Amino acid sequence: MTAIKKILITTDGSVSGDGTRAGYGYVVRDDENDRLIGRARGGIRIGDIDQVEAVAVLQAVKYVEKKMSEGIIDRNAEIHLLSDSKRNEMIYNEGRIEPIEANLSRWREMRYITKDWNFKLSWIKAHVSEVQKSLMSADVVKKYIYNDMADSEAKKGRNIENEKEMVFSPKEGNQIQDGYIDPDPILSSIKVENSYPQKPSHSTINNSGTSHAIEETWSVRNKGKSKSTYLSQFANMRKNQQMEESKKSNTQPKTKSEARNRFTFSSPKQDDIKVENEVINKKTESAESEKNNKSTFKSKLKLARGRFNNNNDKPKFKTVEEMNAEQGYKGPVYK
Repeated sequence: MTAIKKILITTDGSVSGDGTRAGYGYVVRDDENDRLIGRARGGIRIGDIDQVEAVAVLQAVKYVEKKMSEGIIDRNAEIHLLSDSKRNEMIYNEGRIEPIEANLSRWREMRYITKDWNFKLSWIKAHVSEVQKSLMSADVVKKYIYNDMADSEAKKGRNIENEKEMVFSPKEGNQIQDGYIDPDPILSSIKVENSYPQKPSHSTINNSGTSHAIEETWSVRNKGKSKSTYLSQFANMRKNQQMEESKKSNTQPKTKSEARNRFTFSSPKQDDIKVENEVINKKTESAESEKNNKSTFKSKLKLARGRFNNNNDKPKFKTVEEMNAEQGYKGPVYK
């Protein structure tokens, strides 16, 4: 028998209303010949639907791996998995951070199994109506039918014994086998307030020197603060920091001992004189600058009366005397 080279998988999860029972389901089909390879339902005692959806994907991948080892599915087969959990697609395809700690080991195991596969995971809308299906092509409708089958298996899985799985295949019929065994039930029982997968915001370097994304959400990292509040506080902090740095850089030593403590000198006596001269020179420069920039009545009058003459060769400002003579001014003359 030739190994199957094109596989379609649909998965789903289901949790009871009171959160005490949960089930997962998956359907694996030969997409090339449109026939069933196997379908399964399993029972777990996890009350979080986001975790159950991840378990469904992992168990389906394990089933395909088993069929590969049996030679039923080709190891180079084109494998397409459809999940109606949008967050599954975001985490796998967009590299978003999984905020549920219990799911991290499940995603690592799933990625390890599929690392050498021709594998693709996509999102599919759940519970499409018959009217909507009537407007779709036969190939698209087929995918939604298989997704409904996985949904049915997941709901039936809530009645399966914990950590057990019932698998059906056309050749072997129904078989009960070990299902998903939770390695850390206490961790799985922890509820996360915000389970929305976040985009990686920064990286860190671990002890081995390799870079890896920090697995945390914005709210966890910033203690529940909103992004705008955090950025505002950061901007104020940075502004104050810059002001402090500016003060330090502009501070001149006021005493000899201060100058000695601030710098390393080979000759303290010479450096004391140097520091004193620098302070005096700065004060002198500042005084001269202030004097030159000070506006006087005389300077204002010159500025007000000054205008260009009509000499085409070299335009220049008329002097005060020229302006006085031109206007017949006989009062005090300001030069």
